[in-house]
Amino acid sequence: MDSKKEILEEQIKELKKQIDISDNNAKQLIKKHNGDLVKCILESYNFNENIVNVDDKYNNLENNNPAKKFYKLRKIMDEKDQIFTNIIEKSKKN
Repeated sequence: MDSKKEILEEQIKELKKQIDISDNNAKQLIKKHNGDLVKCILESYNFNENIVNVDDKYNNLENNNPAKKFYKLRKIMDEKDQIFTNIIEKSKKN
């Protein structure tokens, strides 16, 4: 099974634990919000207040700004952590 599909299925399960939603609607929300379950939950309750996108906050800074550099490093670390976690979970299943 494709790891992206496994991740999506896990996100659907997690979202369904939080709110009453069909698999199909959960899948659509997850794709719409790029896997951000908090945004999915907020939308399911019709919470439409603009949520500041953290990427937008840092993208407007100059490239040599230390805050932007730390944000980019943190994002890379988070992505690597997610990859490592997925590999560990997959190895536990086997």
